[in-house]
Amino acid sequence: MKKIINIHADDFGIGNEITDNILDCINSGSVNSISIVCNTNNFKYGIEKYTSIPKKIRLCLHLNLVEGKPISSKEEVNLIVDKSGEFKYSFLSLWLFYILASKAKKRKISEQIKTEIDNQIDKYKNAINSNTPILIDSHMHFHMIPFIFKSLLGLHEKHKIDFIRNPLELKYFYGFTKMKNYLALNFIKNILLNHLSKKYIRRAKELGIKTNDFFVGVLSTGRMSYKDVDSALSSIQRKQKPKSIDILFHPGGVKNKESIDWTKKNAFLQYYSSIERKNESQVIKDDNFKSLIQKYEVIFNN
Repeated sequence: MKKIINIHADDFGIGNEITDNILDCINSGSVNSISIVCNTNNFKYGIEKYTSIPKKIRLCLHLNLVEGKPISSKEEVNLIVDKSGEFKYSFLSLWLFYILASKAKKRKISEQIKTEIDNQIDKYKNAINSNTPILIDSHMHFHMIPFIFKSLLGLHEKHKIDFIRNPLELKYFYGFTKMKNYLALNFIKNILLNHLSKKYIRRAKELGIKTNDFFVGVLSTGRMSYKDVDSALSSIQRKQKPKSIDILFHPGGVKNKESIDWTKKNAFLQYYSSIERKNESQVIKDDNFKSLIQKYEVIFNN
């Protein structure tokens, strides 16, 4: 039976405790795909742990342009970092910063983004087996910002990128408990990312870069549940027979946010120390969830 569904965990390698918690979800849960962050001091630990995993796990590079410090020197990327040297823009603020910039400044912003992406891919390639395909996604889907997506495609000839994440997610609904998502930022993110996906992912495909057909994990990002996955897969089943689906979880967390040493931003400190990280981990390791994934693998294979 062909594997169609990837249960994916982001943020591997960003912190040692987070890496260990994701490893637990690989060993005791359904995780068969991970993304590794390479711009923190914990990257080496992440690579060592990945190479020790006894079973085959898909590995992607989690490009990071939003959290912590860049690999490039501060002078090389001075337009996108703050005084402390940490990335300073969110998804929308970076996009807006670029849109409102002069033509000359747009060129400099693009060059700096491309330099940092290039450096992150180089660091990743130097740490893994040379035969490992280069699969790309990004922290908070930054790769889908149009000028960043263009910069990423501009590096395809050099790095022979094999795969880029497609965040296309069908809407699903299973009760009033989900209304908080549909009335909140996640709903807007879903609309925006779906629009960008339909407009730009085809350009990657034209270059021979693979992508997933569907994605699950924007509408309920950070608090994924059994019902979310069941409803999302049911929605996909009604639409078409997919070849590949990526389901995103963030099960890596920390017990104490004081242990986080790669960022000072409160939003990230709160996120990694949230009880939702443990909740998502429990979903992944639950036998009923494992059975659900197996059921849909059979459905999509027939």
